[in-house]
Amino acid sequence: RQHFWWRMTQCMANEEFKFYQKEDKCDTKVVFEDWESNTPDMFHGGESTLFDTLDECCAHKFWYDFDGCMGRSPVIYKFEFCVDIGGLVDPLDCQSADIYGTVLEAAINVNADLGLGEVDASVTKIGDASLTKVTGSTVCGGSLEGQDFTNDLTGSNPDIDGAVGTTTEVCGFMTIEAGNDCKEEECLMTQYQDVAQALTEATATGSLT
Repeated sequence: RQHFWWRMTQCMANEEFKFYQKEDKCDTKVVFEDWESNTPDMFHGGESTLFDTLDECCAHKFWYDFDGCMGRSPVIYKFEFCVDIGGLVDPLDCQSADIYGTVLEAAINVNADLGLGEVDASVTKIGDASLTKVTGSTVCGGSLEGQDFTNDLTGSNPDIDGAVGTTTEVCGFMTIEAGNDCKEEECLMTQYQDVAQALTEATATGSLT
């Protein structure tokens, strides 16, 4: 915010679901242009234009019609996943783990996108290494606990040959915007099953690697 207030999205790589006012509801998406969301608060009278939850957005933007806002706005749901990926070299350092996670998230998003709404994968575990986001930056734990993002191991050559014939468990969670008018449990479960099946097929065919 201090040095790149006019390009905060790109600076922080902050791609996650946020809610915002759109006409008579609170809509949601993952990627925002800087002009849409990340100019300093003073340009918006000190009031935030993006919100982490639907409740927050409706409470701030439609306080006079909270229930109506909740009913008109899209449903967002999450589920956890774990997949076994063959031949994946264990990350040696935190930066490599972050790169792995970014590439895997992009591949998962492509395969989970059935054209119904926004999808956003977050990888939180690669083998024995864990990844969390803290104010837009990746912090590693597990087998990489205590490492700085870049360190003496950054740039080391991975043992590609040693990964042949091995499998690595990759875990995380998916955040999905339900399709239009999909608000009831039966519809949401059907969409979840379709996405889960698409990811299962992608894993089986090697589309994630």
